Amino acid sequence: MDKSVTAPIAGTSGQTTPVSGRRSLTQRQADSVRNALVKKAYKSANFGMTTNEVKQLDDFNEESYSYLGNYLETIGTEYYSVDLRYHNDSLFAVEITTPKTWERNGFLSATRLGTTVKNQIENLKDIFIKTYGEPTINNGIPNILELSPGEITWAYIWTIDTKRIKIGIKESSGGAGYQAVAQIFDDPTLTRILLKQVDEEKRKRDDDANKL
Repeated sequence: MDKSVTAPIAGTSGQTTPVSGRRSLTQRQADSVRNALVKKAYKSANFGMTTNEVKQLDDFNEESYSYLGNYLETIGTEYYSVDLRYHNDSLFAVEITTPKTWERNGFLSATRLGTTVKNQIENLKDIFIKTYGEPTINNGIPNILELSPGEITWAYIWTIDTKRIKIGIKESSGGAGYQAVAQIFDDPTLTRILLKQVDEEKRKRDDDANKL
């Protein structure tokens, strides 16, 4: 005898449906929300959109769009530079950094590493946690001895299916300059771009070698 529990659904005038079916609907709704988050690059812009499609969005009016590639915006309680990255006119990544209009193109002195840079990192982390939950990898904010010139040392990383979110500190190539960095990107697309760059560099080296 089937003893599955049933529950009324609003608007069915007493008709019932199995709880398992209701859970399935809830799961589908959850999957839909997750898929939307995976596609989301920044605000209402999704990965794969062209520059013209982004331009048409309400979040990116003519004034802000003219600065896409490096425009300034307040996110949460902090001020940042926002850079939307395209490959073959397809949005694949977003980089958020300490404002590049600040001193030394956004690389701050060591005295501000534990204040301004730290606050910018913590602000972004708190915002991402509200949407995506706790980071997949939590290394904590690195200290100055863990940083290297020209490199980004990652503090927090989120993996949401094919989407990646990373927050860390970048030290300037000459050293002694530091900025907060967050990257949001579609991992398969970035991987394809990097592999293509590697192949092109190898092909160029081979061509150069044949000249000698």
